[in-house]
Amino acid sequence: MNVVNMSTILSRLRLWMKDTGGQRDFVHRPEFQALLEALCEQIRRGMAPGPRQLCNTLHNLAVLGLLRDRRVSECGSGRVSSLHETVHRLCAEIVKLSEWIGREGISTHLAMSVWACATMRLPAPPLFDAVVSQRDRLAREGGSQDHSLTLWAFATAGVRAVSLFQSIDAHCDRTVREGIGQHIANSVWSFAVLRINCPGFARRLEETAESFVKRAAPNDLAITAWAMAVLGERTPRLLAAVLGEGRRIVSTGAPKNIATTTWAFSEALVDAGEFCALVDSHASRIVREGKVIDLVTLLTAFAHLGIRAPGLLEALSAYGGKRLLSEGCAAQEFANTLWAVAVLGDWGRVESGVLEELDSRLVSLLLATERGGGASVPVSLSPSSSPLLQESQLSQWHSFRLAAALEAPHLKLRHPPEELCRHRPHSLSQSEGLCEHGREQKFCKECGGAATAIESGTAGVRGQAETGIESTSRSPSIAASSYTHGDVSRSLLRLGWQHQVEIPVVSHTHSHQLGWQCDTKLYLDCACPETRVAIEVQGPSHFLRDLEGRLTRRQTGRTLFKNRMTRKLGWRLVEIDLRDWGRHRSEDARFAFLLEKLRSVGADIPCT
Repeated sequence: MNVVNMSTILSRLRLWMKDTGGQRDFVHRPEFQALLEALCEQIRRGMAPGPRQLCNTLHNLAVLGLLRDRRVSECGSGRVSSLHETVHRLCAEIVKLSEWIGREGISTHLAMSVWACATMRLPAPPLFDAVVSQRDRLAREGGSQDHSLTLWAFATAGVRAVSLFQSIDAHCDRTVREGIGQHIANSVWSFAVLRINCPGFARRLEETAESFVKRAAPNDLAITAWAMAVLGERTPRLLAAVLGEGRRIVSTGAPKNIATTTWAFSEALVDAGEFCALVDSHASRIVREGKVIDLVTLLTAFAHLGIRAPGLLEALSAYGGKRLLSEGCAAQEFANTLWAVAVLGDWGRVESGVLEELDSRLVSLLLATERGGGASVPVSLSPSSSPLLQESQLSQWHSFRLAAALEAPHLKLRHPPEELCRHRPHSLSQSEGLCEHGREQKFCKECGGAATAIESGTAGVRGQAETGIESTSRSPSIAASSYTHGDVSRSLLRLGWQHQVEIPVVSHTHSHQLGWQCDTKLYLDCACPETRVAIEVQGPSHFLRDLEGRLTRRQTGRTLFKNRMTRKLGWRLVEIDLRDWGRHRSEDARFAFLLEKLRSVGADIPCT
C-alpha cells in the first residue's frame, strides 16, 4: 500500500468518526498503529507524496485527537504509549519536509498544516517558518478560512509573526466581504492575542458594521468587539451596531458571550449604560446558566465602567459566591470579585457571610503563593508566580479591605496576615489598572515565545509591555495626562502652595489606625499631608468615552473608587479636569483657577 492510499484511509476514518458522533475506538487497535508506523516509514525513506497528502495527514491526526487523548498519551504509570510515540515520529517526519511543503503547497494545505500542529500542541518551528516565507502568496491567494486558520494557529502556538499578520490584514477584504462571522472573529481574535494591530480589518468592519452585526452570531460579535477594544482600534459604528443588537445578544447569547461583549465595552471604556442595565436585569439567569468566570468578568467590567450592578451582586450573594468557593477557582478570580464589590460600593446587596468566606479563601491563596506554595494553588487565569500578577492581586485585596473597613465595618474579617502587608515598591503605573483578565494564559516553549492565549469567548486580557503592541489609542491620552499633572504641580509651586507628588492615599497614620499596613497602589497627584488637601488631575483615562471616542464627563469606576476612598480617609479633595485646565492659557488665569479650587475645599491660601 502506498502513502497516498494510507493518507486516504486516515481521511475516511476521520469522516467515519464524524458520522458516528465521535466514535473512535479504532485508534486503540493494533492495526491502526501499524498503519501509522508504515506511513511514517515510507515518508522517512523518501517516498512522500505531494504536500496535499502530507498536510491532510497532519490535519486528520489533529481531528482524531490522538495527542489530546490520555489513553493514547499514557500507558500505565504515566509512561508514554507506543501509539503516542508513533504519532510524534510521523509528525516529525512530515515537519522535516516543511520547506518543500511551504514552497509547493497551496494556501489551504499550509493553513491546515499549521492549524493541525497548533491543535496538537506539536513543536514545529520549521513549518511555521515555511508558512511565514510564503506570507504574500498565502495572503493573496488564500480564502477567508485559510486566513483565519493560519492566524489562529500562530496565535495559539504563540508565534508572533508580525509580517505574516500584516500581509493578511492588507488582504482582509475577501474575509470581511464574505461575512462569515466565525472566520472574522477568529482572525481578529488572533491579532488581539498577539497584540498586533489590524487597521485593515478595523476599517473594513467599520464600513460593513451594520450588515456584519445583523448576520453574526452572538459569540462572533463578542469576540470581534473584544478584539477591537483590546487593540485600541477605533470602531464606533461597530460598537454602535453591537449596542443596537443588545437585546438579541442578551436574550439569545450564551453567558460567556454576554460577559465578553460587556468586557469589550469595559476595555474600550465606552459608556454602555443601557446595555449594562439590560445585562444586569438578566443577571440571575446568566449566573445560573453560565460559568463562574462569566460572573467574575461581568462584575469586573461593571466596576471598571463605574456602573451599578444590583442584579449581579444579588446573584453573587445567592449562588455565585458558593460556586466560587466550591469550584476550585484561582486567586485572581477571588481578587477580581472582591475588588469589584469594593468599587461598586453597594455592600447591602451581598450577604456578609459570602464576602467573609470569599475574603478568607483569597487570603489563604495569597499566603500559599507568598510562602512559596504557589504550585499547589489552582491557577486558571495566569501564572501565580508572576510578580506583576501577585502585586495586582494584593493591591486588589488591600483595596477591598480598605473599603470594607471604611464602609462595611460590620464584616467579620480575619486580621490581615503580616506577610500580605509588607511595604512593596510602587511597581504598577496608574495606567495599568488593577487586574489581569482572561481565561487561560498559555506559554508555548516549543514554538519559541510566549503569548497570552484567550479561550474563545473569554473575558479579555490586559496585556502590557511584554506583548509589544505597536500602538493604542490610550497612549497619547496617558502622556497628555502626565504632562498636565506636572504642569499643575509647577503652577502650584509658583503660586506658593507647597506639596508633595505621588504620595499614597493611605498614609502611615491611616495604616496605624487600621491596625495593618495598607498598600492599595493608589497615589495622589499633589497633596499637602499637613493640611490634608489633595489635588487629583483627571486626564482622559479617568473618563468614559462615547461611541465616537469623545470624552464624556462620567468618571471610570476606578476613578470614582479612588476619589471615594480619598474623601473617606479625611482628605479634602480637589479634582481638576484636564479639559478645564486646558482652557486657561495664561499664568494669571491658571493662578486664579487654582485659587478658586483650593478655596472650594477650605484650603489655606498662600499670600500672593
